[in-house]
Amino acid sequence: ILAESFGAIYERNAINAAFPIMTYDSIDKLELKDGDKIRVNFETGEIANLSNSKTASGEAFSEVQIEIFQNGGLF
Repeated sequence: ILAESFGAIYERNAINAAFPIMTYDSIDKLELKDGDKIRVNFETGEIANLSNSKTASGEAFSEVQIEIFQNGGLF
């Protein structure tokens, strides 16, 4: 899930459950349209619109968040 912000409890629960969430400042640069495909690189924070080659930046996962995600969560 990509969003401008998340509530603190929701964000912590999502991370602990290895649910991929990322915040961003603005994805207007992607010029998204219905049916566009995107690629999200959680390690770098890059969000790419594969349909028009536009990119935007999100908040990259921390090392701890990557480890939790790779291990399938804390639960």
